[in-house]
Parts: sequence; structure tokens; C-alpha cells
Amino acid sequence: MTIYPIENGKISTTTACEVNAVQHCNLRCQSCSHLSPALAPGFADPDIVERDLSTLAEVYSARYVKVLGGEPLLHPRLPDLLRRIGKTGVGGYIKLCTNGVLLDSRHPELWDLVSEIEISLYPGQSISNDVLDRLRNRAQRHGVRLKPVLVPVFRESFSTTGTSDGKLIERIYRTCEIIHRWQCHTVQDGYFYRCPQ
Repeated sequence: MTIYPIENGKISTTTACEVNAVQHCNLRCQSCSHLSPALAPGFADPDIVERDLSTLAEVYSARYVKVLGGEPLLHPRLPDLLRRIGKTGVGGYIKLCTNGVLLDSRHPELWDLVSEIEISLYPGQSISNDVLDRLRNRAQRHGVRLKPVLVPVFRESFSTTGTSDGKLIERIYRTCEIIHRWQCHTVQDGYFYRCPQ
């Protein structure tokens, strides 16, 4: 069981609070941990995200807010969403997680709204080294940390068959690194989840 310290009257975590900007993605990775290939397109409402994170900020503090999806760059109002997240004070900074495919062509103002951009590099789906170099230069000009992350393997994170085996469910929960090690807290539509799935 994870025990979180109380600092300045708030539950404090050294990890992130996640916001799924969109449900869908421009890629179709079979083992997507956020189920994007199986979900219909959906966009986070900036008003609702701001409301939820502002409420959460009264009792909770994260090191940063991680904005992801699906592919967050598909959100038509991403800059507005990022501005609203920044106003809530729930995290110290904003980190955008993307596959990078659309980063060169969408939402140029986002570079002034985030502190870090993490680009997941998938086998056979990654951006080229030339594009990555161009993005590194752009990040440097804007004072944004750019973190390419090679993802050579996927973990199976969901099953469409399900199970009613209580012992298996308990074992999966007890060994889940997402909940117990990585602490991927997620806020969505008025709910706080200990795990993005």
C-alpha cells in the first residue's frame, strides 16, 4: 500500500497527475496502454479539466501534470487546455507526452505553454532523426526540455475477454507497476483514478 505524505495540508506525490487530452490516436499500436485503438474519438473539455484540477488542487499536489492521450496533439483546443491546466496550480509544471508525428505541424503556441515534451519512439512508427533534430532545436529556442523515449516493447495492459477469476484479478492488481510504482494518477470527468486504465 502506498502512503503519501501530507505537505502544507495537501496530499503530496513526487510523480504526475495525468490528463487525457484525447481518447484516440493517429497511430494504432495494438498494445496501447490507454486503449486508444479501441476507443472512439473523444476530447477533454477544457472547462471540466480546469474545474476538476482546481478542486483537486485544494487537497492534492503533484510534481507535474502530464498531458497525454491517445495523441494529445489531435485536440483542436490543446493550447486552451494547457493554459487552463497551468492556472490550477495542481502541479509544478506541464509535461506533454506525444508520439511526435504531428509535433512539427500542430499548435505552434504549445511550445510556450509546457516545460517538457516527451516523445515516445515506437519501432516502425517513429519520427525521423532529421525531424527529431529540428524539434530539439525548437525546444532549445523555447526553453523546453525535449525527452525522446525509445519504447522497444509493449506490455499487455488490457484484455477484451476479461475474467471472473478473483485470484487472478487480485494478483494483477497487486503486481501492477502503474498503480504501485509509477503512480499514474488520472483525473477525468470529475473522477480521480489511481491508474489510467
